[in-house]
Amino acid sequence: MNFSSVGKNIKRYLSILLVTTVVLVGFPLSVYAGDPGTDLWTAKVTTKPDGYQEDDDGDVTISTAEGLAWLSKVVNGLDGVEADSFEGRTVTLAADIDLEGHLWNPIGREASGGDFPFKGTFDGCGYKIPNMKVDVSTNSGSLCAGLFGLVEAGVEGKGIVKNIIVSGEVKSTGVGNSYTGGIVGRSKGGAVRNSSFVGDVTAKYVSSNSTSRNNFAGGILGHSLEGEVSDCSFEGEVTASGNYQNIAGGIVGSSNTSEVSNCRSAGNITAIDGEKVDNWG
Repeated sequence: MNFSSVGKNIKRYLSILLVTTVVLVGFPLSVYAGDPGTDLWTAKVTTKPDGYQEDDDGDVTISTAEGLAWLSKVVNGLDGVEADSFEGRTVTLAADIDLEGHLWNPIGREASGGDFPFKGTFDGCGYKIPNMKVDVSTNSGSLCAGLFGLVEAGVEGKGIVKNIIVSGEVKSTGVGNSYTGGIVGRSKGGAVRNSSFVGDVTAKYVSSNSTSRNNFAGGILGHSLEGEVSDCSFEGEVTASGNYQNIAGGIVGSSNTSEVSNCRSAGNITAIDGEKVDNWG
């Protein structure tokens, strides 16, 4: 993989990028996950739905969009629901999940008062999640955007997202650092395996204050800290724009000592308008 740093207003077109095993060094940052909007799937689910089934060991099987939204509500600790990271447990999909009709609230977030990460194993079992639309914005703090916002390692092992096929659009707009990916926004010691995303990923910084504000956008993962991405593919467009530092990649936007192996991306990768612009495939 070839890393490069260029000047303002660049646009790099990627046809097919084959990613072999590498170790990446990037920028470790702490962030705050902002409000992704009002017309959310999580707002439509007020009680645990039938499409969310938990067994005696705490493992969960999900078969509906409402069930997946309940998972987001539980991990994020929303609306008075007790937060649960699912560390040491497995969440399994049992059907395709169509997210048409409402905005998606990413599973897991970082907040000024403490993080709400997903630390378990999410196994999509090869099922599809089409029509996902993430459109998060904030006028303070930073953002983590994707199907999952924040995935993190725990005492019992790394948080894992695997065997899932997602399509749609992921967009973040704010005045702070943004971590935006098709599958996961930010990973801290987590792993994304055997998964794909088809669609657009956009991270935009809108403040006039350029000090220490960064946009990380990746087709699969926005930012990875000591994590892993393997056997993944992306097809679509990735854009990072703002007035300071914009880093975009077909698989991972930016990374700190993480491993990327056997991955492929096809599409347009764009980083524009920054004082410093990198493109990390």
